[in-house]
Order: sequence, then structure tokens, then C-alpha cells
Amino acid sequence: MEGVFFRLRNNIFFLSLLVILLSTVVIFSLPGGVRKGEVKKEKFEVRGENFGYLATAYGSQRHVFANTKKEINKKTSFLITEEEKVGGVQDVFEGSLMAVWVRDNQIMVSYSNDYGQNWQDLSSPLINERVEVVSGAQDEKGNLHLVYESEGNIFYRKVSEMRENGLVKPGGWVISSPVPLDLSGLAHRPSLVLDYSSDLPLVSWSFESKKAGVRLSKINFLRAKGDPVFLENWCNAKGDSCGKPVGVSSLGSADSLGEIISSGLLHPVLRQMPQSQDLYLWWSEEREKRGGLLKMAVAKNEIDHWVWGEISVEDNLDSETSKNFSLSAAANFSKGEIAVVYVQEGMATKVVVYKKEGIKEDISPGKNLGGQFSLSAYDGKYFLFYRRPDGKISGRLFDQSWSEELLESPGEGGHPSAPDDPADGKIVIAYTEPSGTISFLNYSLIAQPELTPTAFPTEIQD
Repeated sequence: MEGVFFRLRNNIFFLSLLVILLSTVVIFSLPGGVRKGEVKKEKFEVRGENFGYLATAYGSQRHVFANTKKEINKKTSFLITEEEKVGGVQDVFEGSLMAVWVRDNQIMVSYSNDYGQNWQDLSSPLINERVEVVSGAQDEKGNLHLVYESEGNIFYRKVSEMRENGLVKPGGWVISSPVPLDLSGLAHRPSLVLDYSSDLPLVSWSFESKKAGVRLSKINFLRAKGDPVFLENWCNAKGDSCGKPVGVSSLGSADSLGEIISSGLLHPVLRQMPQSQDLYLWWSEEREKRGGLLKMAVAKNEIDHWVWGEISVEDNLDSETSKNFSLSAAANFSKGEIAVVYVQEGMATKVVVYKKEGIKEDISPGKNLGGQFSLSAYDGKYFLFYRRPDGKISGRLFDQSWSEELLESPGEGGHPSAPDDPADGKIVIAYTEPSGTISFLNYSLIAQPELTPTAFPTEIQD
């Protein structure tokens, strides 16, 4: 990249940079096949260890993206006016959904143009690299922002031109070259959200290293100050250091939070508070034979940048479940708050709502629901999806109080993932089957219209 040079001390870093410099924009023209949850017999391993089936892990990292019709203005948390709607402030993609997931260490895409009644797969991987974990978000124009872990490195990519006449098309997608955020080989589990004001990505991830035989872990953070497809626009929260990825012994431009002696990887979840637009960052810490801790840091919004505050200990995590990284959060635009869910010490499912001025409210269901959570918010309500102790996927609704279970997967599954803020009262939950493939569950608050999707040719000519 012009004006940016890196000194890389080993062949792995040199090759990573060479790929970046030689990469060009890729246009996909891929046929897709209609399916309703067929089973594929794939399984993969992460970093040489079998962590189970992680196609849709983790709950803090979104994998399903609803259409962008919003009734709430994210910047103000107020209802969008009729004048704003007529003025075209909000793009509308009625009924279109996308899901990204990992199979055989490659990023795959499934999409639906009929509210999740039928799904199609791109027959070739969207990103054909060795990917362990992917996190994503969809902006108001329908572009898809992805950040992923590849052999201990963190990369960002933007995907665009995925729709035609408001519907997802099976080819002709444009994907940017990979932007390196971390080239240390020691980075894991990125979490991505989009800034409410700029619609630009904010990313946090776990960094693990060893010094004198001691295992150290911390959380790193970068955010895009301009077009995210250019490395020089990736900066720290204050915006006074940009364009330098993290290395083995160099922090680059990133912010670093909470370095500790740990017995396992940290697991971050990043969200932005409506109205104030402060950044809330939670992470779980494992401690040898002592269970885990839930920690939090808040970056105050200062108009054109953020300033990180002190790190606080929010709660104790259960020692048996901290390794499952059962941590998820959702911003509730209707109420101007954020809720976070985790497994408290003693196996209780804990849900805490963070409001303005540091006020918190405990809305826990009072029982052990399981783990591998994914939390969503819609119209002032919270939806919690989880893997039950019996291995099935289920979910509950919070509206003044917690409902009974709303749904149940037909068989065992893992790692449910729902949209952060589902649109039109339609919630589609992706989860990983024991075969390693992706499946979907649908739940609707309101009746959905019958749609006749537009037929696309199997090849798009560019």
C-alpha cells in the first residue's frame, strides 16, 4: 500500500504482506443451490486442536444479517420520521437475509430473499483462506464488513454489490483486498460493530503471548477513521496513531487493554451505546483453577474520537463454562441501552442491562439455560438464544419478564447466532449442526407476507 512499509521479521509475515500487496479486487460470479437445511458431512479443526464445530461461533460475533429497514434512528434512538423515510435516509432490502459461516476453514455464504423460508449457498467460498473465526456487520447501504482470524492474524474485508433490485444476487459480488489489522500470529476471536454515526467498522480481538514462559493475554482495539479498505485509515480510539498493524513485539496503531497472566484466551464482545455512542467492551478472563472474571472498559465519545476509561471487574464467571466463552451483548435502540449475557459463578444465566450514567438493571431469568448465547434486541424487547444442557438450540423473549421457550431445534446443535437488531419482527437464528454445516431456525413476532423471489440467472456477467 502506497506510503506504508513494514519490517517483517519472518517469512510468515513477509508472505502475508506479499499477498496483500498483490491482491486485487475480486468479483464473484458463483452459482447457488436452493436448500432447506441439507446435511453436509464436514468437520474442521482450529489451530490444530479440535474445538468442536465452530461454523457459527461465537454469540458475540454476528453471522446473520437482516435487511436494513429500521424503524429506529441509531444515532438518536428515536423513531424515524415519515420525512426521513421519504427522504431516503434508510435503504430497504425487504426479505433479504445473508449468513456467513466457516466450513473447512473457509468463509461460506448463504442467503435468502424470502425472509429465510428458503436458502441458497454460494457454491464457492467467499474467502478462500485458512479462517478460524469470522465476525461481520451489514451497513445501511447493504455492504458487508467482515473481520476474521487466519492462523493467528486478523484481517478485514468489505463485500459490496451483492444486490439487484433489492434482492441478493448469486454472483457479481465485489470483495476488497485483505487489510491486515494484526500480523503477529498471536491474535484470536475478533468482534466487529459499525459506528452509528459513520457506519465505519470498530474491531476488538484477543492477543496472547508468552514472556519467560508466562502466558499473557490482552484485548486490542482498532477502528476505521475513513474508508476501511485502506490500511492508513485504521487507527486507535483517539485517532492519533494510524496505519500500523500489530506485530509480535509491536502494538502498531492499536489500543491495548488489560494485559494479565491468564490460563486461556480472552473473549471480547464490543457494542456501542445508543444516543451517547460510547463504546462498551466486555471480555471474559480465565484464571487457573479459580474460575473466570467478566471485565469491562468504556470508551467515552468525544465527537470525533473516543477515550478509554478504567477497566472494571463486573462479575465472577463459572469455572466450568468460562472456556465455552458464553458471552454476548445487544444494543436496544428503542430504550437506549445495552444488555449483556454470561454464565455467572454457580452456573446461573445472568443478563444485565447497562443504561445511561452507569445505571445497571438485573433482568436474569433465574435459572441455568445453558450456554453459547446470542442476544438480540427488537422493538424494546430482548431475545436470548442458547444451547440447552441437552444439546438443543432454544430461545426466550424478555418483555417485562421472561417467556417460556419459543422454539427448539430438531436435533442437537451449537453456537446459535442471531442478528444484532433484526428487522420487521423476523428473527432467523443460524446454528452449527453436529455435521459441521449451518442450519436455520425462524421466529416471527408478526405475520410475514408471501414473497415471490425474483429469479436470477446462475451466472452474472460483469
